Amino acid sequence: MPLTELGAYVAKEKHLPEIPSAREIKEQGVNLSELQMQLLKKVEELTLYTVEQDKTIKQQHQTIASQAATLATLQRANQAQQERMTRLLVALADLTARVATVERRYPDNRVSVGRGRFTHSP
Repeated sequence: MPLTELGAYVAKEKHLPEIPSAREIKEQGVNLSELQMQLLKKVEELTLYTVEQDKTIKQQHQTIASQAATLATLQRANQAQQERMTRLLVALADLTARVATVERRYPDNRVSVGRGRFTHSP
């Protein structure tokens, strides 16, 4: 029985499935060997649930470790991109300043930029 169903059953009936309620035991008595067998079955079920939970937890730990490694890689890549962007912005600002200087120097002339050199024509 899935845990959600088991939880609903216990909430409603106030005892585990296949285990007599306190009222039933009080009214009808109890066969101790039968009750021990039922309790042993419940212990085995709990053990199986625990084994499944352990498998799930181990898988989750592996997933978390993998995601953490991916996140670290992405963060390093992002940092590298940010550093590159900063260098490009500095280079752009430098080029903009150089173009402004050339335009001030030759206000009446046409200025063109090509192959890293400034040329002008009167």
